[in-house]
Amino acid sequence: MGRSSEREEVRRMTTSLNPVSPAPRPSVWRQLRAGVTHPAGVLFLALWVAGAATLALRGRAELVLEVVFRLLIINLIPLVVLLRRTPYPPAPDAPRHRRWVLWVQVAFLAALIALGVLYVLGHYGLIPSRWTQVPVWTQANEALEHLGEKLFGQRRIVANPALNALLPGLVLWLGGVCPAELWLRRGHSSFAVAAPYLIFVAIAVVPPVIAGDTRTAAMVGLMLVRNFFVNGFTEEFLFRGALQTRLSQLLGEGWGLVLASLIFGVAHVGGLMPALDGDVLAALGLCITSRAAAGLIFGILAIRTRSLIAPTVAHLTLNLFG
Repeated sequence: MGRSSEREEVRRMTTSLNPVSPAPRPSVWRQLRAGVTHPAGVLFLALWVAGAATLALRGRAELVLEVVFRLLIINLIPLVVLLRRTPYPPAPDAPRHRRWVLWVQVAFLAALIALGVLYVLGHYGLIPSRWTQVPVWTQANEALEHLGEKLFGQRRIVANPALNALLPGLVLWLGGVCPAELWLRRGHSSFAVAAPYLIFVAIAVVPPVIAGDTRTAAMVGLMLVRNFFVNGFTEEFLFRGALQTRLSQLLGEGWGLVLASLIFGVAHVGGLMPALDGDVLAALGLCITSRAAAGLIFGILAIRTRSLIAPTVAHLTLNLFG
């Protein structure tokens, strides 16, 4: 018997004596159930139901149905693709910072978010303007808005990237946080998960092009570019790349995901109140049922792919369709 035949025989006997079967791939349903039954998942579900009930009691029940329909239509297929391709999430990044450093980073990010919320509330006249006057911050915000208006005809197209991405990114980098730790990387299956969203975008762009309506296609393209800088990437970096990763290292990925999603939702209260006739309770209910729910989906995409690519594409797609 040759040496290779002997090695094969030993391998066969070892396998028969010590059978090791691969762990079964968890079903999509099992993965969803595990998320919902997590304590953080239970809290989010309870708050979502409370938000939906608040909207119904305030005479806005149709908004709940609209939100559920839109979120399911746009996100169902990508989520199934995500859970099937990544049944076992990649190992979380090992904490690289002391807990007190992480808490300082969270406090800094929370302050940035609070300043942004105050600015929006003041912009719509929902709070006294003097509450929004913060030395240096207010002047910088106004100067960046003026620059965006002058260069691109859009007030927030320079201010949002500068204040929501460049500023926190620079501060965290100076504090020893590497870009990969903020999910600024290719990640795992990012493009496969983003593909269904890109198909939705193509549905909006291709038919007008085929019909010869290049103007509509160009408008959609410009809208995507504007949303990328104003909302899409900048908000994903701030809330997922920066805030969620810090909270996850402190509290675990489940709580980091839910808390960052809730903060993301509530941060939109100023922009929703004018559309709801200044109804604070209805606006908070919509923040939880719509924006926080969308943030939860974006956060799941980020966790499973360890990248901001898929959540940014998802964010842009959701903005494009409403």
